[in-house]
Amino acid sequence: MRSRKDKLFIVQPEIISEFRQFRRALSSPKTQATDRTGASGTVYKALYKGNQVAAKVIQRKQNEVVNAERHAAALRHANIVRILNIEEGSSLSLITMELCGTSLQDRLQESALPRDGRVSVWSDIACALQFCHNSGVIHADVKATNILMTANGRAKLTDFGSSMLIDEPHVSVKPQGTPGYAAPEVLRGDAPTFAADIYSLGIVAWQMLSREVPFHGLHIHTIIYLSAKGTRPKDDLDDEFDGRYRELFRATWSQNIADRPSLSEIISRLNLLIDR
Repeated sequence: MRSRKDKLFIVQPEIISEFRQFRRALSSPKTQATDRTGASGTVYKALYKGNQVAAKVIQRKQNEVVNAERHAAALRHANIVRILNIEEGSSLSLITMELCGTSLQDRLQESALPRDGRVSVWSDIACALQFCHNSGVIHADVKATNILMTANGRAKLTDFGSSMLIDEPHVSVKPQGTPGYAAPEVLRGDAPTFAADIYSLGIVAWQMLSREVPFHGLHIHTIIYLSAKGTRPKDDLDDEFDGRYRELFRATWSQNIADRPSLSEIISRLNLLIDR
C-alpha cells in the first residue's frame, strides 16, 4: 500500500498548457506530489531548468497569496526556502521553490527529536525570522507544517502566503494565522507584528517537546477563545534542560507583547543551552 507521501495526484491539464517550462515534468497524466496540500495550494515535485523543485499551484482567485509570496522571493537566507520563480496564468499561478524534505510536523509524528535537535530547529527558524524582520517582512503563519527539514537536519521556513510588510496597511477582515499558533492579539483582530511571529515560534518550540498539535481535538472557535484569553497548552513534560527550554518558550507566550523576548535574546539563550 502506498504511503501518503507516495500518493499520486492528478494534474489538471491547464497546468500543462499555461506553464511551458513544466511541460516535460507534468506531461504525464499523473505526477508525484509532496504531502503538502494546504489552503493556499498543492505542492508538486517537478523539473525546473533540469533540477528537481517544489512547484506550488495556486488558483488565481488567491491573488493575495501570490502577492504575499513575492515578499519571500527576495529573501536569501540559509534557513528560508528559496523561491526560484513565480509564473501567473489566466486561471492558475505557479510558484517554483527549492525542494526540501519533510515538514517538521511530519518529522514529529515519526519520532521525538533529540534535545539538541529541538534547540537546533528553534535556533534555525529564529535566525530565519530575524532575517525576515530585518527585511521588514512579517511571516504571520509560523507553524510546524511551514517548517521543512533538509536531509542534513537544517530547518527552513516556508509558505509566506500570509506574510506582510511591516509598513503594509492591515486590511484583513478576519484574524490571520492559524488558531493554536496565532498570537492572542492577532486572534482578537489586531494586525500581525514581529512579536506575533515570536509567539508562534514559541508554540512550535512547545510542540517539538510535546509532539502534539496545540489544543488538538478542540473546535476552532474554542481554540480562538482560549488563546485570546490567555490559556496556553499544557507544558509539564521534562524538557531535558532543567526547565530552561520551557522557561524560554513560556516567555514567548506572554499575553503582554512587550514582555516577549526578542529574537536576538532567544538565539543567545538557545546558544547557552547547547554550550552547557
